[in-house]
Amino acid sequence: MLVAQAAPAPQPQPQVVKSETIPFGNWVVTCYDFTNSPVKHACAAKLQIVQEKTNAPVFIWEIGRSNDRKLVAIMHFPTGVMIEPGATLTIGKATPRKLAFTACAPAECTVQFPIEPAFVKDAAANKSIEAKTVAMNGTTTTFTINTAGLDKAFEKIAE
Repeated sequence: MLVAQAAPAPQPQPQVVKSETIPFGNWVVTCYDFTNSPVKHACAAKLQIVQEKTNAPVFIWEIGRSNDRKLVAIMHFPTGVMIEPGATLTIGKATPRKLAFTACAPAECTVQFPIEPAFVKDAAANKSIEAKTVAMNGTTTTFTINTAGLDKAFEKIAE
C-alpha cells in the first residue's frame, strides 16, 4: 500500500542585499551580503589573462571559500590540453605543484584545489606564479600570474 507523504517545505532562497567589487592589483574581489542564508557574507577573487588582440580570456583563476568555509581555487585553461600530465603551478622557485584536471567542457578545462595557509603565505611573498599545461601537440603553455594585490584579495576573502 502506498502512503502519500508531505513534501518538505521549500527553503527560502538566499537574497543578495549588498554587493561590492574591489580591485586589488590584477585581482578583482567581489563580495556579497545575503539574507535567508547560513552564510551572511562571502567574497571571491578573480584574475583573468586575456588575448591581446581579441581581449578574450585565455586563463582565469578564481579563489573563494567552499561550503565548509575553506579556501579553494579553480583555474580555467583553454581546451586542447593533455589531460595527463594535467597542469602545474609553481610559486617562485618552489617545487611545481601538480594539479589534475577536474573537468573539461567544449570551451575550457578546469582544475580545482584547496588552498592551505602556507600557500597563501608563499603566494603573497612572491611576485609571480606560473601555471603550465601541455597542449595536444606537446608544446607547453605557460601563464605567468602577477601576484600584485593577491595578499589583499586573500585578506578580503577571509573576512
